[in-house]
Amino acid sequence: MPRPRNTVASTRTNRNETNDDDTNRNEANTNTEQENRHNPIFIDGDEHEERRMVTLEEFLQYASDEPEWLYEKLQVTHQRYDDSLDDHKVRLAEEELRGQTKDGEIALLRHETEEMKGQLQDIKKQLTDVNAERDAFGSQIARLVMDSASGRQASPMPINSKSTKIPDPPMLTDGKEP
Repeated sequence: MPRPRNTVASTRTNRNETNDDDTNRNEANTNTEQENRHNPIFIDGDEHEERRMVTLEEFLQYASDEPEWLYEKLQVTHQRYDDSLDDHKVRLAEEELRGQTKDGEIALLRHETEEMKGQLQDIKKQLTDVNAERDAFGSQIARLVMDSASGRQASPMPINSKSTKIPDPPMLTDGKEP
């Protein structure tokens, strides 16, 4: 009777699967080796040489025939990598500094914006006051026009008329006639 597909057999009964896993690993290693042979690496040249591509076979040949030369080339490659990494760190630090500068500028602009909002509120209040004063003067001018049309003498300001003069009181005496 065949085993149902959704059940798991014990590891003892899966020896064939284990062998399949080993076979798969060996095939994967073989594929990786083939990829490495097809994917060469760069080895830096000297001042007089250019960088060149080296396959796995060539690399192994250099390692057995010229290990000092290969070591020097790997040192040059490693130094170039370190220099590149240092340059990258410097660029990151510069970007971080620019970011901090931008953060400071943003904070300053926000502060200036808040100040300008306060100034805007003051200007709006002044505008409201000026509009109210304008409306009051407009009403007063309309009243003057109406009064002049009706023939009355009207003045925009209350008239200060002089009061009648009160006579000076008699001079006080101490009771003796001069």
